[in-house]
Amino acid sequence: MPNKLFDYLSRGIPIVASDLPSIGDFLKDECEGVLFEPEKEADYIAAIRKLFSSSIYYEKLQQNSYVAAEKYLWSTCAESMLKQRESVANLRETAFSLKSIKLNNNLNFKFKFNLEFLIRIQI
Repeated sequence: MPNKLFDYLSRGIPIVASDLPSIGDFLKDECEGVLFEPEKEADYIAAIRKLFSSSIYYEKLQQNSYVAAEKYLWSTCAESMLKQRESVANLRETAFSLKSIKLNNNLNFKFKFNLEFLIRIQI
């Protein structure tokens, strides 16, 4: 996604953009902006008109843009990454503590954990 779209969101500027999968992952139609069918000039013009059709509608999209921008701040992304790291560390700790399990017939089965596999499925 182009950096300018993040800049627009952080400044509360509603976006008019092509409805492409890469854009749709970050923007929702009529939430942070207006999406239009790519390569259709009439849809592009209609999207611009819709954006400026009402000051209430524009202000709603503007507020939604500020909220959406919060999700993509470095501090928010870093916090998410640290939580994932902590989750992996907890998984590793759990794997080390589960060295053996006693079953009903009192046989002791030792389990070897493939930590790489456990870490990969956690992420």
